[in-house]
Amino acid sequence: MPFYGLLIYILVMAVIHSFRLLPETRVEVFNDAVITGACLLGAVNFYRVSTFFIQQDAAKRIWILACMALSCHGVGHLLYSTTTFFSNEITSFFSAPDIFITLGEFIWLGCFGLYHHHLVQNEFVDCNNYKSIGNIIALFLAALFILLNFYPILIIGADPIWKKLIFLIYPLLDVVIAYFCVHLALAFFSMGRSPLSKPCSMLVCAYALFLITDSMYSYYDMHDLYHPYLWINIGWGLGYLLVSHASYLQLKLMKQMETS
Repeated sequence: MPFYGLLIYILVMAVIHSFRLLPETRVEVFNDAVITGACLLGAVNFYRVSTFFIQQDAAKRIWILACMALSCHGVGHLLYSTTTFFSNEITSFFSAPDIFITLGEFIWLGCFGLYHHHLVQNEFVDCNNYKSIGNIIALFLAALFILLNFYPILIIGADPIWKKLIFLIYPLLDVVIAYFCVHLALAFFSMGRSPLSKPCSMLVCAYALFLITDSMYSYYDMHDLYHPYLWINIGWGLGYLLVSHASYLQLKLMKQMETS
């Protein structure tokens, strides 16, 4: 997904939200359809990236995992879109599509954990150069998680604790994944603003956005305040488009490295 795709999405959603051009359920359908497309396009790009590596290379497994993660997210949002379209009702969290999305989150976690481990083991880059900065950024994201989730969700409200904990699944996973993304981006940045850092930087932005969006959604949905015309709804689409853009940058980078 080239960067102009993000700009088009922002413009279209801004017009739809500003003038309320669609019924609420159709806004949800449209947004999930865009997310599905972004996920599947990103999955294809990550798979194409994996073909640049031999079967025994750990990097190949990393990009295959990225492909699988985005595919799971794509299936989840496709189910959200089709379910909402045919039922004409907004599907609440936690439902069948969330099983695929949650699975995708855990695969992402394994993907980035393996990526970070691979870099450390092979000493491809010095992951310690910006380790302190990475930890500070990660602590900031963790603080954001606590601020947006623990007090509003765990403290306020009379819902059972198990229900509150379920609503914390996505934000918590976002924080952990963002931690790895931050360290990967800074590790590549330590090479002298290497172009390798750009895809990871996009992923950092995406998961910071996911953290904020998922946290706010958890609060709104738990208190029955969520509706598709909330501006946070754009956060998911923009986040997934950033992930898709990261896959585009990574594929472009691999092609450049092959021809150089």
